[in-house]
Amino acid sequence: MVVASGTPYTRVERFYMLGNHVLSDYGPHNGERLPPYVRLDLSASYDFSVGRGRRSGINLSLYNVTAHDNVLFYRLKVNEVEYAYRPFAFALRLMPSVNYYFSF
Repeated sequence: MVVASGTPYTRVERFYMLGNHVLSDYGPHNGERLPPYVRLDLSASYDFSVGRGRRSGINLSLYNVTAHDNVLFYRLKVNEVEYAYRPFAFALRLMPSVNYYFSF
């Protein structure tokens, strides 16, 4: 299990448009913290021998089994309809992984 306190960041207090440019006013440097980061990973491996001291195996892993929506950073989204300061997280909450490995 991975648990970490929220990373410090500098919050945008205000933003506005000047022509085609977005200008931002920032708060105190590292004055805010992201929400805590929580992740539970599971993994299973199976090793087997392929002869003459050579070994190989397969590994199945699931990252973030709890599907916790961890905020990585905030980003400013600007388009014709809205100006928004939104949290950004990984697109996949639960990420599977399959690996084959060998040694010789």
